[in-house]
Amino acid sequence: MVWGLDPDQKGKVLSNTKLGAGSVHGGVEWGHSADGENTYVAISDIAARVGAQPGISALKLDTGEKVWNTPALKLPCTTKVGCSPAQAAAVSVIPGAVFSGAINGHFRAYSTKTGEIIWDFDTVRPFDTVNKVPGKGGSINGGGPVIVNGMVFTNSGYGSYGQADGNVLLAFSVDGK
Repeated sequence: MVWGLDPDQKGKVLSNTKLGAGSVHGGVEWGHSADGENTYVAISDIAARVGAQPGISALKLDTGEKVWNTPALKLPCTTKVGCSPAQAAAVSVIPGAVFSGAINGHFRAYSTKTGEIIWDFDTVRPFDTVNKVPGKGGSINGGGPVIVNGMVFTNSGYGSYGQADGNVLLAFSVDGK
């Protein structure tokens, strides 16, 4: 459930919208993000036995009405851990794009207007690191990406609860530098 509360009216409930089945490790786990119009919410539902709805949605801030929903992509998996498409990590938003990571290691940007995937990067792979320590990506879970000075930073690797471990902090820019 995502609740809209009015702080000027002592927390009066303005809306409540059910987006996932919920469960332990299900529903909204780490938090959502907002711009002046919508809030963007990732849903895990990794442990939901009935009615799982992993993915990401946009809700109108003033009414809680669903603007769009993009279901999580189920992709072929060749590993024994971290295969779930659940989107448990917190999300971050900039004008025009919302960023969300998944348990299967995919890190994506979605259009804030339509929910269309506009960029997708599979982080489950080895990486050459700046400090020459062997790096590998894995599941994305926990805190959301950080966006600053034209760069997007995210962790990759979350080795708890059957998820794929890893040890990298990844940095992305529009121009690839």
